[in-house]
Amino acid sequence: LEVRWSSQGDKKPWLWVLQFRRRGKWMTDILPGGVVHQTLPASPPDAIAVTAVNRDETASRPTVLRRR
Repeated sequence: LEVRWSSQGDKKPWLWVLQFRRRGKWMTDILPGGVVHQTLPASPPDAIAVTAVNRDETASRPTVLRRR
């Protein structure tokens, strides 16, 4: 499963926090701001959350997608 995302506005994030839940267990990847996609391992997750982080370490609200 490949996940893609983008930022809103002119400012690019310093980091992205990509989190996914599989069978109740959350996994977290910290990615550079220039990375806007990631291939997740094997089976599709139950939920995916993406959060932007700026250089002051201020995090956005996560965007969360849940599988039905």
